[in-house]
Amino acid sequence: MSINLTDCPFCPQTFKTPEEHDTHVSNHSSTRKTANMELDGIRISVTLVDPDHSIYACPGPCLTRSSLGGVYLHITQEHPTMFTNLKRKRDEADLPSGLRTPLPSPPSFSTGSHGSTQQSYQYTPTNTSAAFQVVKILRATPPVFTYNFAAATSQHPNMDALLDFVGTSLSNLVDGCAFHGIMNHDTPSSHCKVYRCSEPRVAEHGSEYKSTFTKALHGRRRTVCFRCWCPMLPSFENHPDGICEKGTNHSNRNHWEDWFRVLPYLIFRVKGLRDVIFQELGIDETVFNSNILFYAAWVTLPAGTDDDRVTNLIILTATYLSLRITGKLSPPSGGFELDGENLLQFLPFIL
Repeated sequence: MSINLTDCPFCPQTFKTPEEHDTHVSNHSSTRKTANMELDGIRISVTLVDPDHSIYACPGPCLTRSSLGGVYLHITQEHPTMFTNLKRKRDEADLPSGLRTPLPSPPSFSTGSHGSTQQSYQYTPTNTSAAFQVVKILRATPPVFTYNFAAATSQHPNMDALLDFVGTSLSNLVDGCAFHGIMNHDTPSSHCKVYRCSEPRVAEHGSEYKSTFTKALHGRRRTVCFRCWCPMLPSFENHPDGICEKGTNHSNRNHWEDWFRVLPYLIFRVKGLRDVIFQELGIDETVFNSNILFYAAWVTLPAGTDDDRVTNLIILTATYLSLRITGKLSPPSGGFELDGENLLQFLPFIL
């Protein structure tokens, strides 16, 4: 079922395509304690649960939290059956009881063994994080644009060679702190892991990097190892053909995870990196609407080749490494600078 695919539920604007509609709606925000929206003729109220960040709660059977626009997109795509039932109740309200259609029971699953009586349990979707819920929605209609794919791949005869280049080149860097290794091309003696980094904007739990960006990054199955974020290839420090072993700090390869998450974040939040890398790939940064969640949704998508392991993250990483190796991406004397002091604070879900 689709609900109000062309009409905005918050303003009079209409659109020709569902994609235009969803992009527009996702930018709606509010600070009202209770906000109303029209869904196929049904008025739904949502409650403000975090006034400081304008976060609302989904009225459906889950714990999703997001901006007003994010909640609207969530409930229309995650809970359409619930609103179909509400519409049916409204349409049949004046009919005699014998003509009304009974509403279906909530979805359930069963367990049981050895012929025993099966028990049914109501299934309630669980919420991993509000950022992930929003990114799931954005991933269905990611920013649509083309970039200069040849700029990152022309020096490599095939995708295996491109992946080998990324793995081999990055292996020379990953033993140092990802933040300092990217910002200063330096390996500090005090630490080598991001969680011990002296920079609070990547080390603190309340930072945009940890509280929003890393929670929004979700690698697809069979493209990367969920423990270390490496493609499962031997060029990535002899990564096995499968999930790597669990070790200290959840992974004995978490230095790779640091680099694969910090690098795309800094490319987006550091003008000195963003300008050079985006220009090399022909990316117009306005396609992301200055929205870290739009960008996070795009980063882990396949880059458009037949090899799903080659994601936009791999293309960004290959471009960064190539520019760094050739000396076209050297930090200034004081190192690169993060954009603006506003990133010292956690400002999520400004859609």
